[in-house]
Amino acid sequence: MSWESEMNKALQKFRKRDVPTFSGEVVSVDQEQGTCVVNDGDMDHPDVRLSAVIDGRKDAFYLFPVVGSSVLVAPINEDLKTLYVEQYSEVEQLYFNKRSTAFKANVNGFVIARGGEDLRTIIDDLVTEINKVNTEAQKIATKAGAADSVPKLVESYTKTEIIAARFKKVLAENN
Repeated sequence: MSWESEMNKALQKFRKRDVPTFSGEVVSVDQEQGTCVVNDGDMDHPDVRLSAVIDGRKDAFYLFPVVGSSVLVAPINEDLKTLYVEQYSEVEQLYFNKRSTAFKANVNGFVIARGGEDLRTIIDDLVTEINKVNTEAQKIATKAGAADSVPKLVESYTKTEIIAARFKKVLAENN
């Protein structure tokens, strides 16, 4: 036997797992803990990890599966008490957090937040202030005898509201 074939055979033995990956159905998801419960058809497996490390840190990346969806589960270091999801059939939410920066994506849209602020709230506040200025400009134009400017200001106000509604289609509320 050649050296290459012996090496390949040795690598195959090395790669062989004593505890195989198994499929299951997601029973529940704990987003705070970053874990889920998976049923393999015979029994429930609690505290299945959704991230490589579950240690209470808020700096993390998670894919949260849909309850009732299928997942592939594997043991860490061949330990059936320490399992993680390695593949998802359906994802409910993507969550990323690093220090004070967070990003979430789900069917409701995106949340982009940093340091206690989130993009949707900032845009809502900006639109509110722009519309206040516009309303005051309409009053000033009317009093100053420039009433012909008011329809343009009203049109601008309406367009601002339409743009704000477009943002709300993409950006979800931070909750």
